[in-house]
Amino acid sequence: HTAWFISLPPDSPVLWRYIFKKTGAHLYNDSGDIFYSGSRVLTVHTKEGGPRTVQLKNGKTISLTLPPFSTTLLNTENGEVMMR
Repeated sequence: HTAWFISLPPDSPVLWRYIFKKTGAHLYNDSGDIFYSGSRVLTVHTKEGGPRTVQLKNGKTISLTLPPFSTTLLNTENGEVMMR
């Protein structure tokens, strides 16, 4: 196994992406948005908004534009917007 020890919480998104990729976690995109997934719903929280490309776990790629300071719910199977 691999163990990670960091004395202070890292504030570098690059470091977090590296660690998550090494653990096999799925990364939906590299924009810095926050994602939650469960019960066939993918929740995206964004501060900046703008054009996004989201890679679903099934391999499908979704392109959409998110408004600033928003939360959007997507269907995890087909990427359709369920609610903005």
